[in-house]
Amino acid sequence: VAAQLPLVEGTPLLGVARGVAREGGALARPVAREVRARLLPKTPALAGLAAGWWIASTFTDSELSATLHRFGLGSGPRHAVSSETLHRMEFWVPVLAAALCSYLGDRVATLVRRRYGAPVVAEEQATSGAAPVRRA
Repeated sequence: VAAQLPLVEGTPLLGVARGVAREGGALARPVAREVRARLLPKTPALAGLAAGWWIASTFTDSELSATLHRFGLGSGPRHAVSSETLHRMEFWVPVLAAALCSYLGDRVATLVRRRYGAPVVAEEQATSGAAPVRRA
């Protein structure tokens, strides 16, 4: 088998290692693209879920439950709020957390694209006949 491998800098193994590294890089790019496409859109939903869990584990509308927890006699939410406030918090805090996470993700993506994005090549513009693309 070693006789059939091309010699690169004197060792056939070095050529194989370079080929494996090249193929590994070629495989990593589509895998990273799929992970990004499938995981990043779910981040705001996870932020909303975490905010909802935090509300449920921290606040209650039962004065008795909160008082017992203060004395170390119970487990569960520590802070008592009115029923109306609790229902509003259960709805709005997760929505706002998801919206904030989505906004921050878009903002970071824009900054990364602006900093590391590939510039538009003049040849691409000439062959496509399109106006220059301005990256935001």
